[in-house]
Amino acid sequence: YMRRHIKLIKNLVVLSASNDFIISGEVANWFNATATILGQFREQLKGNFSDINRKKMTDELGDAGSNYRMKLYTDGFTGDMKILRTDRFINIFDLLLDFIDHSIRANRRTDRLYHSYNLLSISDNAIRIRNLYEMLEGQVAVLSSGLISATEVVDLLDALRNSKLYREDQSTYLLYPDRQLPRFTEKNNIPPAEIDQSELLQALVKTGNTEIVVVDTAGGFHFNGDFRNAAILRDRLKKLGKHYQLLVEKEAAKIGEIYEKMFDHQSFTGRSGTFFKYEGLGSTYWHMISKLVLAVQENYFKAVEENADKKVVDKIKEHYHEIKAGIGVKKSPDLYGGFPTDPYSHTPGHAGVQQPGMTGQVKEDVISRWGELGIKIKEGCITFMPGLLKKHEYLKSGSTCTYYDSCGIQCEIELPQHSIFFTIAQVPVVMVLSDKNEVKLADKENKTVDINDLKLDSEISRSIFKRDGKTKLIRVSIKDEMVEILH
Repeated sequence: YMRRHIKLIKNLVVLSASNDFIISGEVANWFNATATILGQFREQLKGNFSDINRKKMTDELGDAGSNYRMKLYTDGFTGDMKILRTDRFINIFDLLLDFIDHSIRANRRTDRLYHSYNLLSISDNAIRIRNLYEMLEGQVAVLSSGLISATEVVDLLDALRNSKLYREDQSTYLLYPDRQLPRFTEKNNIPPAEIDQSELLQALVKTGNTEIVVVDTAGGFHFNGDFRNAAILRDRLKKLGKHYQLLVEKEAAKIGEIYEKMFDHQSFTGRSGTFFKYEGLGSTYWHMISKLVLAVQENYFKAVEENADKKVVDKIKEHYHEIKAGIGVKKSPDLYGGFPTDPYSHTPGHAGVQQPGMTGQVKEDVISRWGELGIKIKEGCITFMPGLLKKHEYLKSGSTCTYYDSCGIQCEIELPQHSIFFTIAQVPVVMVLSDKNEVKLADKENKTVDINDLKLDSEISRSIFKRDGKTKLIRVSIKDEMVEILH
């Protein structure tokens, strides 16, 4: 998502009529300092970042941001302004994209999925990265980034379909792989081998000291139940009797490692790893599924616009319809667990849908439906690309439809066979299967304008967006054989 944001800002700068941008001196200094630091570490992008260089770059970027903030806190803005040229902005944005793209690529897993969230272990001179398990959210983010090619999109979607994230009973995906949680009696058991390798733990057990470890009636070893984290353990070690302190100095780090290895608190992800509802174990989170649908749709149109291989384009489309079919609208109430047309938050593994309400899912579903109808707006121009619309969605016979125009007046329109109806900014659109691709516009005097293309120019599009009433009807003809090929 950072990549999308940077690409958006870069495009705004590129499209700007100005060659210069005037910004505050303080922001310019911080901006330039950030670019300088990134430039110094650019060579690292040829391979993998070492833990040491990752820490160095992070510290330097942090200092640059901290210096900027502290100066503002102390002195405020001086009012001095600086000029940054367009090419300077673009160069820095390209530099940022190099780092972001390297990060995305570095997180590709061997199974063709992508790591979603990583854990950081920060020491004085290094930052070490550890990966968590696969998550749906990471795959959606990568698909949304715009970085990967059409072929890589298919690889990812194929891998996702064959992963532990796929939920066969609902023909959809989990947020995280389901797993069996350990029972209470399986937790906090120190392996005897660890005791045998620690002089301090052996001494505590031998003397019956329970401040660090306790022994149960079956001879099992456990850390004191008062410990909530490693910090409390370290504090308790320091408070052991004087006759233990030499062993504490020698083995405190080792005992801390045993504790962390057993409990691994750093990997704790809250309800996702411990609950069985909401966004928990075995749960499908429907908003994320709708985000996945929209991300796949974006990649379908991207592949079409880039003239990707037809087999690859068709495969993306196949995945799109499979994922969308898993969303509730087309399911039976028995399988869905509620009214299929109602939005719900999630579906746990042991029940039907839960928490009805106007969830964020609805937003993505509306946007993706516009995409299916083929409405694309590029550089201010409305374009019709209904490649995702299935043939059976067109009317099998003629019909009549009622709608409200831009003046709020109720109108009625006759729809022919093999057509579909919708409105854009309250301008009616009739899309019809035909033997050619074209658009016909009718104005308020019923005069028609023929456009031998599926694209409206910017002037007509602007008029429609303004709802000025100049365009009364848009009739779009789509080649029937094109629909046959696509479906």
